[in-house]
Amino acid sequence: MPFTDNKNIRIHYEIEGNSDGPPMVLCHGFAESLKEWHIFGYVDALKDDYRLILMDGRGHGSSDKPLDPEAHKMIHRVADVVSVLDRLNINKAHFMGYSLGGNLGWGIAKFSPERFHSLIIGGSHPYEIPLEETDPFREFAIPLIRQGMRAVYDFIVEGHPAYETPEWKAIIMANDPKALLAYLLMREYVDYIDVLPTITQPLLLYVGESDSDYSQAKKCVEYIPNVTFVSLPNLDHEEAFYRSEIVLPHIIKFLSEISRT
Repeated sequence: MPFTDNKNIRIHYEIEGNSDGPPMVLCHGFAESLKEWHIFGYVDALKDDYRLILMDGRGHGSSDKPLDPEAHKMIHRVADVVSVLDRLNINKAHFMGYSLGGNLGWGIAKFSPERFHSLIIGGSHPYEIPLEETDPFREFAIPLIRQGMRAVYDFIVEGHPAYETPEWKAIIMANDPKALLAYLLMREYVDYIDVLPTITQPLLLYVGESDSDYSQAKKCVEYIPNVTFVSLPNLDHEEAFYRSEIVLPHIIKFLSEISRT
């Protein structure tokens, strides 16, 4: 099982696909793991053309799970991605992330843009909630996770039966709730607004129209010079990931178009 080390935090990654293809880093959502890219068909769809670098984010999967909230700050999470690229002697890669992984894409645009040819960001926007304001997601998620991972799994599948599989249950139940709480208890304000006009590499931003993040994701598009924005009608936050038969054609089209430029 391959790992890299970022200041004593071990980060697990796996390599899939075409060893001669362009490298692409894939980063998953909150309380999930790199296995989700397999479960919902992303690996099978992209592996013939790309060298896929699947990462378990810190606090998730088989990566280390620090319990200090400060360890989960964005600059550390971006450094995890860079450490994997350095370990593999890759100077530049494409990036794809969804939800928490999409949030990481904004961090990459701020802290390490020179390491990426393109960014694919799903289910996320760059507008941080001021520290003096309440974060609705954290207000909801913290008490749920304190009930344990079974409560989290039951909540997810109640709204989205597509997640009710043995593979997905194993991913959720393998989480350390204390590590997830450490991330949720970490509140930082990172200003990405000034970064948006500086994103010169191609960026694909896609969001379900029923996602609560939709309006803010759409708002940021006017400030990014080289962006492709995709609205996904009738899809909420979860569906805009697991409905890969809808999402993947947009991703593949985007990648094929930038490869010709």
